[in-house]
Amino acid sequence: MPSKRLHDWDALRGIMMLLGIVLHAGLSFVDYPVLDFWPYKFSKTNIFFDFIVTVIHLYRVPVFFIIAGFFMTKQLDKYGQKKAIVKRIKRILVPFVVAMLFITPWVIYAFATLMQGLDEITFVGVLDYWRLSLHYTVHFWFLYYLMFFYLVHLLYWNLLKRYVGKISVHPEIVPLILLAQVLVLFFWGNDSIHASYSFLPPLGSVLYYFGYYTIGIWVSDNLAIFESRIQLSRSRIIKYYGIVSVYLLVRLFESFFRPQVFGILLEAILTVGVSVSLILFTFGLFKILFAQEKKWVKQMAQSAYFVYLIHLPIVLWLVIFLKDWFENPFAFFFVVVMATTALSFTLYFAKAYLWEKIGWKK
Repeated sequence: MPSKRLHDWDALRGIMMLLGIVLHAGLSFVDYPVLDFWPYKFSKTNIFFDFIVTVIHLYRVPVFFIIAGFFMTKQLDKYGQKKAIVKRIKRILVPFVVAMLFITPWVIYAFATLMQGLDEITFVGVLDYWRLSLHYTVHFWFLYYLMFFYLVHLLYWNLLKRYVGKISVHPEIVPLILLAQVLVLFFWGNDSIHASYSFLPPLGSVLYYFGYYTIGIWVSDNLAIFESRIQLSRSRIIKYYGIVSVYLLVRLFESFFRPQVFGILLEAILTVGVSVSLILFTFGLFKILFAQEKKWVKQMAQSAYFVYLIHLPIVLWLVIFLKDWFENPFAFFFVVVMATTALSFTLYFAKAYLWEKIGWKK
């Protein structure tokens, strides 16, 4: 692990988790067709929500995988393979299994309610969807992907340790990874960035996100280089803004670009370019804002994982119960975000209090 704790990374990981609430609350109000993976669209939409959802989605999960690759490498170096695996089981596998058993059924029940308009909604009704829910990873898909990435990482780590001795990623590999991601989006489709709720996810989606995990491994060996790349300057911010603007313009006229081969390639290049730009900007911004430890940031980072795990059913059931109360999409969106955040954190602190009372803090 780093000799000095990366407080900015803690803050970044926490905020990225919480942005999941904003992302999922916003999906009900976008103009873009989303009913193939999101069950509900409000009667009044606004392109503002397309902008918010698109920008968040392009870099939020890639940030997670970079951080995951980084810290898994550090844990392998510090603790060795056995202890690192135990830590990942406790951190990733156990929450995934528990969430699949007790949270996913509420998500699937809410999806069915929004799509089918069920006449009767009861707490007992969730039992009808328990078995069905075991076929979908819903918002836990990134944990599912992560377990496969860990397996590949462990294989790579053992092979290098046995035959090479030095565990590292070549310093010049990042451009090749980014080129590979462009090719993945070109051949498998730009929608690979949406990932999949399936236990057999599309290969393109897995390969795309594995690229960011690999970059995280690279960062662990080249942290000084990475920190020099994320330093913000006026020229870099202008460049990032320009890339994002061009991407959004292409997306606005995607009905023209997508049928063309050059348009598909252009969108793939811009997608990766925007993702990298936003990643560098975000890491750089958090380096400035959160380099020093802050008590509220530490508390937020500690609670954000639990909040993310439980937030989606809260978002969906708030939409179910409040969708007839609002006419303004911005007001509805604001209420859903704030109410979900408040309820999720309340449940976290209630859980923490209960754990402390029974003497089981971790």
